[in-house]
Amino acid sequence: MKANWIFLFWGALDLLYVGRFSYVSYSQGKIPIYTDVQSFIQLAAEHGGLSGLIFALYLLLNMSMLISAVLLLCRHRVAPCLVYIQTPLRLLLAVPSLSFIPLLVQGMEVRSVDLIAGLVIFSEVIKVSSVLFRGKLERWRIIFNK
Repeated sequence: MKANWIFLFWGALDLLYVGRFSYVSYSQGKIPIYTDVQSFIQLAAEHGGLSGLIFALYLLLNMSMLISAVLLLCRHRVAPCLVYIQTPLRLLLAVPSLSFIPLLVQGMEVRSVDLIAGLVIFSEVIKVSSVLFRGKLERWRIIFNK
């Protein structure tokens, strides 16, 4: 049994996030990432050092999202490592792997921080579990096909 669909699913969702992020920026007359950096530079002095760290993590996560989409869609062996590295950043910055969650939350006008946090945590548990599960399936397939 092959479990490549798991990587394809998560890669497609990362690609959806990148596409939505880019679309929202362009529709507001902005250049993705570049405009964010410009805005942060203008406001950095007012917000202090912690905001700089959070912004750096935001940039790291957003730039790694395109890389993870490509690695997952290509079913590259390094993809799970990037998934595990991104997970704490996604939790900290409330960027769910189920990238349609923000659309649902916005469309349903959900205001509960607890519910939104729960959905983000649920999203990450599902992603990490499925990637781990895929790895176990692949190992079992190798063992029993020999």
